[in-house]
Amino acid sequence: MKPINWKNILSWQNITAALVFAGSLYGFLNFESSWIVRIAVLILSCFAIIYLFWKNYFEFLILVIYFLALFDFYNLYFMIGLPLWAVMIFVFFVSAGIIYLYFAYKKNSIENKIALFYVVFFALIALEIFLSLIPWPADPKNKAMIILSVFYIFYNLILLKEKNEWELKKIYPYLIIMVVIIVLVVTTIKWYGY
Repeated sequence: MKPINWKNILSWQNITAALVFAGSLYGFLNFESSWIVRIAVLILSCFAIIYLFWKNYFEFLILVIYFLALFDFYNLYFMIGLPLWAVMIFVFFVSAGIIYLYFAYKKNSIENKIALFYVVFFALIALEIFLSLIPWPADPKNKAMIILSVFYIFYNLILLKEKNEWELKKIYPYLIIMVVIIVLVVTTIKWYGY
């Protein structure tokens, strides 16, 4: 086992992610009524934290944070009655922050101006999907999972484009993953009122 590198752990990315993770997890545990789902998310969160410290694998934790945050935003709007404009601001900034953390973690070769474009572009896409799913009578977990799958595909397609590996055989697996996730989410939806 590698020794723990405290300089990497106490970086601004990890501290920011830890604060957003703590808030999102707290919100999830308050809004979710099923004990089975709560325990499953706690176990998943523990695995994400273990991967962060043991393997320095930040990606899994970012995906968990983003899912929990989106779930919380839907519940803040529907259950607490937070105004839509406030929820939209939260969704925009958290989406932009998550994609920025992803870029910062990967330390890829994307230039700052282009990365800023991708951050704002994705935040607007996430906000649009978030708004279009609001009238959909489904569980917020399903809505959050759809946006999360779009985030995962979007980021990996950007990486392929920036590496000049934009070929159908490299894009094809990501498109299949997205279609499978969306089909699974749609077929397992708990519809409200129907």
